[in-house]
Amino acid sequence: VLELLATESASASATWGPKYKRNVMFLCNHNSCRSQMADAWLRHLRGDASVGVASAGIVGGTAVKEGAIIVMKEVGIDISAYTSDAMADFRPEDFDAVISCCGCGGKLDGDKESWKKRAVFSDWNLDDPPAIDPGDLSAYRRVRDEAKAKVLELLATESASASATWGPKYKRNVMFLCNHNSCRSQMADAWLRHLRGDASVGVASAGIVGGTAVKEGAIIVMKEVGIDI
Repeated sequence: VLELLATESASASATWGPKYKRNVMFLCNHNSCRSQMADAWLRHLRGDASVGVASAGIVGGTAVKEGAIIVMKEVGIDISAYTSDAMADFRPEDFDAVISCCGCGGKLDGDKESWKKRAVFSDWNLDDPPAIDPGDLSAYRRVRDEAKAKVLELLATESASASATWGPKYKRNVMFLCNHNSCRSQMADAWLRHLRGDASVGVASAGIVGGTAVKEGAIIVMKEVGIDI
C-alpha cells in the first residue's frame, strides 16, 4: 500500500503523462538552457489547459545553466530544482508534440527519427545563450523572451487542436460529403458528434460543389432531438 501511495503521489505531481490530454516534449542538445526555459514557460502559462510537458537532451543531460536559472527567476519562475534529462530516458510515442529548441532536428535522423514523426514536430532554432552571451545575461534574457512568445503560440495551437472536431488527436476520422454541405452532411456530422461518446472518431463535413449555409429545416429538426447545429 505504501508503494501504491508513493506511485499515486508521483503521478499526481508529474508534469507530463497520461493524465494530460496532450503532451509536449522540448528537446535541445543537453537539456541545460533553451529546452529548460521552454519547459518552464509551458508549465507557467498552461493554466487549466490539459497539456503535459517534459524536456530532454538529445545528446544527454548535464545540468541546468546558472544563467537560465537567474533570468527565469527574474520573471518569477524558479527552475533551480529542474533536472537535466536525456532523451533516451523517454519514449516518443508518449508525446503528441515534439519541439526542437536548438535547430538540432538533423540529429533526430536514423534510429531517432520517430521523434520527428509525432503529430506535431517543429524546430524553433533558438540561439544558444551560453555560446553567445557577452557576460551580462542579455542573450539569456532575449532567448527567454523568445521562448515565451513561442510557447504562447504553441498553447494557442494546442487549444485549437483540443477543440477541433477532427484531426490527428483522433484514431479515426470521418468526412461526410454532399453537394453544398447544407443539410444531409450536416445532420450526419451532428449525429456522429452526438453519438460517438468516448470513441476516438473525428468528424467533419463539406460540400463537393462548395459551402453555402445550413438549411433552417435541418436546424429545426435536429433541435427537436436536442442537437443544436
